Amino acid sequence: MTAQPRLLTLLRELTESLGLPPLQPEAAGRYQLSFDFRLRIEFVHLTDYAALIVSRCGRTAGIDEVRREQLLNSCLKLSLARIPESPAVITIDSRTSDLLLYQLLDLQSISAEQFQSDVESFVNELNLWMQFIAGKLQTSAPLAGRNEELMIRP
Repeated sequence: MTAQPRLLTLLRELTESLGLPPLQPEAAGRYQLSFDFRLRIEFVHLTDYAALIVSRCGRTAGIDEVRREQLLNSCLKLSLARIPESPAVITIDSRTSDLLLYQLLDLQSISAEQFQSDVESFVNELNLWMQFIAGKLQTSAPLAGRNEELMIRP
């Protein structure tokens, strides 16, 4: 069995368990699923028996540079702290500066039950990150007068 059919089998079993229609590819090897009309995740076929779950969890476009640095610093610190608890990792899209959450899946050794559990955990982690980022954007203020580290760029 090749990876894309394995991913398709796992996705079919997932959508059936959720009572949803089968997913149609958005592009070659890419499938999207939405939860609660606001949490959209994408499954990306990578190589033989490897896939990603990925989702945008925040945007930094339009944020002033100081607040952006502050947000990114907070996100990277939290991501490092969460490594023992979650296989999902936050990163920054170099093209758009969006914050992305992703998780690598080993499709060769994963059962349908584990896949469903991993997707559920990823959705919960995504929700946590979206709330964290929204909270940081609402409360972030320029660092002037605060005892926090300031990154200065030339």
